[in-house]
Amino acid sequence: MAALILVLVSLLCGPSFKDALAAQAGDTLDDLPLTEVLADSSSTGTMAVTLTGDGGYGVTDKGIARTLAEHGVPVVVLNSLHYFQKRRAPEEASADLERILRHYLQSWKMKRAVLVGYSLGADVLPFMLNRLPPDLRSRVPVLALLAPSAEADFQFHLTDWFGTHHRKTALPVPPELERLRGLRILCFYGYKDKEAICDRLDAGLVTSFPIEGGHRFANRYGPVAEQILKAAR
Repeated sequence: MAALILVLVSLLCGPSFKDALAAQAGDTLDDLPLTEVLADSSSTGTMAVTLTGDGGYGVTDKGIARTLAEHGVPVVVLNSLHYFQKRRAPEEASADLERILRHYLQSWKMKRAVLVGYSLGADVLPFMLNRLPPDLRSRVPVLALLAPSAEADFQFHLTDWFGTHHRKTALPVPPELERLRGLRILCFYGYKDKEAICDRLDAGLVTSFPIEGGHRFANRYGPVAEQILKAAR
């Protein structure tokens, strides 16, 4: 009897049960600004969740999502411009990421999820990943950060479009990355982007990829997507 109870507890606490429970609960995610980019080819068992920059779902985000989808990796995009119109706590943002992962891992029948963040999305994503439940963290093999800066502010500010501003509400990004040591972290930055911190991080913590151009990589999203696909295999 004791053995049977242990088996039942294991099943009920497992990730598959939690994913199915979330789907059955009818979490439609209608309150989140999401865009789905479905895969064009047969499934690889891997999906991606991307967080855009503060410019919304722009050219770079669309290019990366489309390239991933063309290679069998469906993508769900969280629009940071809309999502962070109001201040979010890291725990709140992480809880929403958990909802997204549980919903799509189940409905798309995926085994794992790559997380991709650009600009503002890259700043906040390490915080969100660190606060996920262990069963979901174990299903994230790769974290890809595009143009991350040294600080993360969990609210969009219009003035950020016109320059860098230090705010008292901002949180340091490097300590959150350090907590992820051991995870495969890809860090992409433009040669001309002085705010990106990739080349200042420990080479044993992240793998850095310099890209031509500045903060927007001169729209060279192809090489970025290729490296993400390579790491996700």
